Amino acid sequence: MKEELMLNITPEETNKIAEIIRKIATGGEEHPQEKPEPISSWEMSKIFQCQHMRIFNQISRFLGVEATEEEKKEFTSAKRPFNGGRQTHPIWLLTEKGCQLYIDRMCQEERRSKAFIQGLENFKKEIRKRFHEEKEPEEMILMNGCSRTECGYIKNLFDKFVTGPAIENREIEELSQKYKEFYRVLRNAGMATSENSQLEDAMMGVAMEAEMQGFIYGFKVFEVLLNKSLVAA
Repeated sequence: MKEELMLNITPEETNKIAEIIRKIATGGEEHPQEKPEPISSWEMSKIFQCQHMRIFNQISRFLGVEATEEEKKEFTSAKRPFNGGRQTHPIWLLTEKGCQLYIDRMCQEERRSKAFIQGLENFKKEIRKRFHEEKEPEEMILMNGCSRTECGYIKNLFDKFVTGPAIENREIEELSQKYKEFYRVLRNAGMATSENSQLEDAMMGVAMEAEMQGFIYGFKVFEVLLNKSLVAA
């Protein structure tokens, strides 16, 4: 009978585990993170599919009447250019805490609206994406034609794997059979020795890149499972 392993850890702890794995793969090399861009009231109006002035006025009213001095620090006034940059209009820029204040304190009356509920879900997704670089599982996994250099730390692990403990005897039985079939077809083709050599080199290059791609996807799926599927406390 199959049993599921349920780990009682928090999302913060899963992020730490993923970071430890990255540090092991990169030899402890640190990669400084850029400060995430705030979310603007203009972007929020698109997410909630409403007029910008409505969002802008809600925030302005909150800051003028209810917000504490500490809460006001989570909002910054700015100008958005339009009409080819010849004109501007005021917008608010919100930090992650500012976004949460908007959800908790500024739109209580709208929660009965189905359109608002859908917009709220999209807003929460944007918060996770913007401030935590959280992506949908398929976005995190699929390479979409990108180079393997985009996953440098995984490539480093692969190189260590194939030149170390897996330099020999790493093929599965089915792959060994496919190699035998390939060489059988190659012999029966009656090609010149030089052509055989070129074709063999090309095939081996494809096989190595395919093996690396599988290795990359294995780790990317693992990261998704680690960050998305572990049961949080």
